Amino acid sequence: MSASENKLITVEEQFKLMADAAPILMWLAGTDKLCYFFNKGWLTFTGRTMEEEYGNGWTAGIHPNDLPQWLESYTVSFDTRKEFKIKYRLRRHDGQYRWMLDKGSPRYTADGTFAGYIGSCTDIEEVAGLRSSTDNITPAGSSSFVATLGDKLAISNEELAASNEELASMNEELNAANEQLQLSREELRVINASLEGKVVARTAELIAAQLEALNQRDRLKRFFLQAPAGICIMTGPDLVFELVNTFYHQLFPGRELLGKPVLEAVPEIKDQPIWDILQGVYHTGTTFEGNELLIPMARTDDGPVEERYFNFIYQPQRDLRDNVNGILVFVIEVTDTVLTKRAIQRSAEQFQMQLDVMPQIAWTNKPDGEVDFYNQQWYNYTGLDFEQTKAWGWREVIHPDDLQYNLDMYGKILSGNTGGEFEIREKRVDGVYRWHLVRMLPLKNEHGELIKWMGTATDIQDLKMLQAQKDDFISIASHELKTPVTSLRASLQLLNRMKDNPVPNIFPKLIDQANRSVEKIVELIDDLLDAGRLNESQLTINKKRFRIAELMENCCMYIRNGGKYELIFQGDKDLEVYGDEHRIDQVLSNFINNAVKYAPESKEIYLIAERHGDHIKIAVKDNGPGIAPDKIPHLFSKYYRAEYTGSQFSGLGLGLYISSEITKRHGGKIGVDSQLGHGSTFWILLPAA
Repeated sequence: MSASENKLITVEEQFKLMADAAPILMWLAGTDKLCYFFNKGWLTFTGRTMEEEYGNGWTAGIHPNDLPQWLESYTVSFDTRKEFKIKYRLRRHDGQYRWMLDKGSPRYTADGTFAGYIGSCTDIEEVAGLRSSTDNITPAGSSSFVATLGDKLAISNEELAASNEELASMNEELNAANEQLQLSREELRVINASLEGKVVARTAELIAAQLEALNQRDRLKRFFLQAPAGICIMTGPDLVFELVNTFYHQLFPGRELLGKPVLEAVPEIKDQPIWDILQGVYHTGTTFEGNELLIPMARTDDGPVEERYFNFIYQPQRDLRDNVNGILVFVIEVTDTVLTKRAIQRSAEQFQMQLDVMPQIAWTNKPDGEVDFYNQQWYNYTGLDFEQTKAWGWREVIHPDDLQYNLDMYGKILSGNTGGEFEIREKRVDGVYRWHLVRMLPLKNEHGELIKWMGTATDIQDLKMLQAQKDDFISIASHELKTPVTSLRASLQLLNRMKDNPVPNIFPKLIDQANRSVEKIVELIDDLLDAGRLNESQLTINKKRFRIAELMENCCMYIRNGGKYELIFQGDKDLEVYGDEHRIDQVLSNFINNAVKYAPESKEIYLIAERHGDHIKIAVKDNGPGIAPDKIPHLFSKYYRAEYTGSQFSGLGLGLYISSEITKRHGGKIGVDSQLGHGSTFWILLPAA
């Protein structure tokens, strides 16, 4: 091979060098549909060798669900010699499948013969709703071969001239040798003929090399024009568009670019940073890489300036003296990608804001269950920060007795991929454990693939306590009703036996006992009915003016007549209120009955009526043992029954709750003043008449 041929690098070798430096995935396929080249970016992404990817080997990295669709689209496009765009998932070196956009274009030789396909792949993972990481696509540089073709031809001509001089010298030497050795004329003719043949062959070789160089220049130009990304070459200080491929021209539809300085073709960039960047690359010879760079630019000559985003590389081009004489541009517009990514980011931020204003604790998990976000309610409730509870740190908040159950349910939900719920106790910032209902639901993308878990924890401590109170109430109500019913039945059975032969001393007692049992049953039923009416807001209030003192004098006559307790009135006998006398009597009776029940040693019970501004205070005071401070907040709750010194008392735990609701419906207030060892005073405040 000649010296000129050694200096010529094939077009495909030049393209492969350029492709290996590009930060996108590029490939070449022959006419048999088999791929025979993958650039460095491709091999780095897949973590495989050229031998492993050769032919159809690279298809092992396509997601199994995407391979049939890819194969059909690829085959149809290849057979029809059309450009194609195919989306599929390609396995990265770490085993993760990422969505790719594969663009391919047919290649042709100088005589129009189909030579195969050239293509590139762009990572569009986040734009597809999963993850977004847009790679820069960079050319390795461009060959200076075209620019120096004239120099190479001149060198070849010089070599030819040198060869001719050498041949002439050899002829002289041969003539001298012929005289000295007296060689025959025929021998000299043969030698001359041989030398002439060498000259002709050498000349033919040089001409063939020149033609091959021109052919390679055309092929390299076609490679540029068919590349699946925007490529252009700008030359001279004014950066005149010398070469513009189809994809680059599509960025500026309707504009004339070739042969124009960049400021004439795209004047709107003059006062923008991008013009300074171009000048810097040309004058300093330093390559510049831009990633998602904003360049306000119109698409057409008369179109509006738009905010457009690009990934690009500006690489200086040099002549034989290593001076910068132009810039090679490799560019892809990523406006849609950037806008989509920002929309996704805004959506994620709005989602987190919505979680932060939720009254429940909320969080998200990765598909493997690791927590990657908590809302503000979590931090407020636990008093911990993200570093303390990220990943699996949340386990420190779970009650020790519930932890294993929590982990079992957690694992079951994650493996089931459908969601679920369970109840556990979680520690509050003050160290108190409260019951929570935990719910977890899977969040899936449009392909049905799990991308996250969404979890909430609702505080159900009060609901748990209410449920327990209801359970207790059912048990208590059954017991409380059973006692007077049993007593009534016993009295009736004895009366039935004695009906034909009544015993004078026993008969009245049995009737009295039966009446007391009936009154107790009626009292319990009335409490249940009142509680039901309150729940349904059907408790009626019939208001009228009446005197408090008169109400107190007629209240609880059975206690007065019993002679065991003395009901003492204190206060203003002329005070009047506007309310339901029957319901106020019900409240007052409940206060007096509680005094008798819970302070049996207090033989004197005081009934108090006082004016407090625009209100009348009605109170019942005893001198009993008093009430513990921790029990007072619960006294007016439904189903609550107080215990004193370990004693249990009968009742449904509805009396004070009903009294509280009656008072509220009068626009009044209810309360208690109590001190252990000094008795209790239950009171209500009602608007004065």
